[in-house]
Amino acid sequence: AWLTYFWRRAKVHCIEEDIAEDRLQFWISRSGQTPTSHDAVDVDRGLFELRKLGIEQQLWEASRKEIDHPSAASLSNNNDPENSL
Repeated sequence: AWLTYFWRRAKVHCIEEDIAEDRLQFWISRSGQTPTSHDAVDVDRGLFELRKLGIEQQLWEASRKEIDHPSAASLSNNNDPENSL
């Protein structure tokens, strides 16, 4: 579940775009299968890949940017007099 979560967030934030969709689909497809003894190896490799690529750090930075710099659309809505009613 964690690997699906991280890759879904990576895709949404356009992090490692070239592989995010493939990894997301891989882990989604695995979630519906009966667990096997090889799953631990696959999960370990998946976690290693996340660490190697720095996905968690990149997601953290993307989240901080959203908090520190809200989108222009939300700023314009907050400044719209009709929204203050």
